[in-house]
Amino acid sequence: MISLQNCCIIDVGTHHTDIIPIVDYAQLDHLVSSIPMGGQSINDSLKKLLPQWDDDQIESLKKSPIFEVLSDDAKKLSSFDFGNENEDEDEGTLNVAEIITSGRDTREVLEERERGQKVKNVKNSDLEFNTFWDEKGNEIKVGKQRFQGCNNLIKNISNRVGLTLDNIDDINKAKAVWENIIIVGGTTSISGFKEALLGQLLKDHLIIEPEEEKSKREEEAKSVLPAATKKKSKFMTNSTAFVPTIEYVQCPTVIKLAKYPDYFPEWKKSGYSEIIFLGAQIVSKQIFTHPKDTFYITREKYNMKGPAALWDVQF
Repeated sequence: MISLQNCCIIDVGTHHTDIIPIVDYAQLDHLVSSIPMGGQSINDSLKKLLPQWDDDQIESLKKSPIFEVLSDDAKKLSSFDFGNENEDEDEGTLNVAEIITSGRDTREVLEERERGQKVKNVKNSDLEFNTFWDEKGNEIKVGKQRFQGCNNLIKNISNRVGLTLDNIDDINKAKAVWENIIIVGGTTSISGFKEALLGQLLKDHLIIEPEEEKSKREEEAKSVLPAATKKKSKFMTNSTAFVPTIEYVQCPTVIKLAKYPDYFPEWKKSGYSEIIFLGAQIVSKQIFTHPKDTFYITREKYNMKGPAALWDVQF
């Protein structure tokens, strides 16, 4: 799937999560770590939030497209209160006091509420409630619980990743590993899960310069600049262009997900009518591992020469 000299694989399974550091293409067996938490941990958390639901309904919710992990920014923009995730929520009740104090007609408020529930093409995070279908074909309505259940798992994974990668002796190798985080496993297909885990890693482990020290260093750097440069810098969009950066001995100063290789990029804009040709090309690529494409016919060659391109195939 991916070939990197230095990386860290986070494999989120059903009942456990493995953290596997790789240095110089070799797995560091003595640093491989595992925590007894995985996709089932999300189910257990949701069960506490929705005790009236059975296990099949919980699993269906987790696999539904409306179940996602919101970023901190998305939580702030959302109308939900995520301060207490264990808070009991009565989804069928109206805030009567709010309606009375608003001075508006009750019928108008109820009609507006009903219209809001029927609005289409609205972001999931902007909806107070949303629905999904379980395995038995029943339509189920759910509130803010569809954004909860993953926080505990994400925090524990982040903590264990930090403890594991701190044991890499070579500082340069450790930096390279932090810059190539690979997150795999069925649980990671949950919308927003990878981004939330990356955000937690940044929050817990990223080493940054304290704001006070940074401001002081910038002022000192500007004070030694010529007057003409200072005057010019007022009109520059980046006024700290001449301020030197600090290279920390500690790591990580950069944490990011590994970039996956891009195979057959020319097919990205093709429709499903060409999917058969693409499948044949992929099979040919697997059989003939030679880097040249002279062993099989590509779509470009076929478009140029048609069936006559077969005569150009060389082994």
